[in-house]
Amino acid sequence: MFLSVQDVFEGKMDILIEKNKTYFLCSCEKSAKYPFCDGSHRGTGKKSIPYTSSEDKTIVFEKGRMVD
Repeated sequence: MFLSVQDVFEGKMDILIEKNKTYFLCSCEKSAKYPFCDGSHRGTGKKSIPYTSSEDKTIVFEKGRMVD
């Protein structure tokens, strides 16, 4: 997955999730690795969003949350 800075902050993004791999998604939107957590949420009261899937799939992520 390759995203530009503009892609990350302008709307929804598709994230390819690999089977049985745990990802930690950013909920604070401060991560330098957004949409993945880098610990920048410390002190904000927010936490990373752990996500594991039993199958390869694509999830939709927008503004620090998964969307349907």
